[in-house]
Amino acid sequence: MFKRNLKLYRKSDISKYISHIIISMIIGFLAGGGAIVFHEILYVTRTFFRPNNLRAQFDFPVFCIIFIPVTGALITSLLTWFSPAIAREKGVISVIKAILIRKGVIPLKETIFHFVAPIISIGTGAPLGPEGPSAKIGGGIGSYLSQVLKLNSNDMVMYTAAGSGAAISAVFNAPIAGVFFGIEVILLNDLKNRALSALIIASVMADILSRTILGNHK
Repeated sequence: MFKRNLKLYRKSDISKYISHIIISMIIGFLAGGGAIVFHEILYVTRTFFRPNNLRAQFDFPVFCIIFIPVTGALITSLLTWFSPAIAREKGVISVIKAILIRKGVIPLKETIFHFVAPIISIGTGAPLGPEGPSAKIGGGIGSYLSQVLKLNSNDMVMYTAAGSGAAISAVFNAPIAGVFFGIEVILLNDLKNRALSALIIASVMADILSRTILGNHK
């Protein structure tokens, strides 16, 4: 009797809805956590490579400051040379392309690459912002978890978008912005009810985690 009821429960809409909520919360936690780690490592890197800090620690001559962005550019160029295809898949555009063309599939190595490379380039002075890398990291985490759970393509698209929105929410302490980012930028206003709930749950979860760890001000 118990096994029969359990089997019926697993096939029910309630079971699917509860699973949807749990997965959305996990993606919000993981994507938000990934964005926070990226944010903190980037902050430490930027602080370390500030000219005043380097001169104070190593007593470098003033003209050596120009070698900081050059060194970062060389390292990033080497990474790009070793993995040119992965290097091209960067920023928000690559997440949109993954959703539209690859049904939300973002390889894990691509996510790791775009976690490391922006830290080096932005941390050494490249005039870039953290929005694109954060969205890429969050979307990659959502996609990878969907692949691990062997979800269908529609769910993978939904949770990839939810991961991107959650990462934006965590980095900027703005869950509403994370939701609308996912709706307008990632899903291109192709909105479904489950996608909206996934974005809201993941973004709020990421924001709670961010405020718990980093506080209300970054």
